[in-house]
Amino acid sequence: MNPTAPKDQTQSPPRFLWIALGAVLGAVLVCACALAAGLLLWRFSVQDAAQAAVSAPPDARVRIWLEEDGCHVRRSEVEGKDAVRLLTWVVRDADGYTVLERAADGEYTYGYFRGGQYRIHLKAWHQGRYWQVSDEVVVNCP
Repeated sequence: MNPTAPKDQTQSPPRFLWIALGAVLGAVLVCACALAAGLLLWRFSVQDAAQAAVSAPPDARVRIWLEEDGCHVRRSEVEGKDAVRLLTWVVRDADGYTVLERAADGEYTYGYFRGGQYRIHLKAWHQGRYWQVSDEVVVNCP
């Protein structure tokens, strides 16, 4: 009797099963990528449409003027038919860079803490974005 090693009785799945499994997984991956791209495009198109709906500035104005000391500005109440929120002082340096944005609700006088030349205006939140609601005042503070 000739002892022979037992043959491995397990067989690997047929080759066509591996090909079919790869095709199914590839199709799932392509569908997932297409779905993600579609959702991103839909989100941005909805956002663009919402922004396009707000094309005109609000009917809201605030008067600001320079105080006698030349360093402080004073503001009026908000006037106009549109309600705005988050009234904000905006201070820009001589080069046009914004150096400060500060809440102006309840604050009627403001003076930037450093001397120099600055431009100050007010902006307010209305229908999803900020709008400038005052003229700009030039401050020359020693």
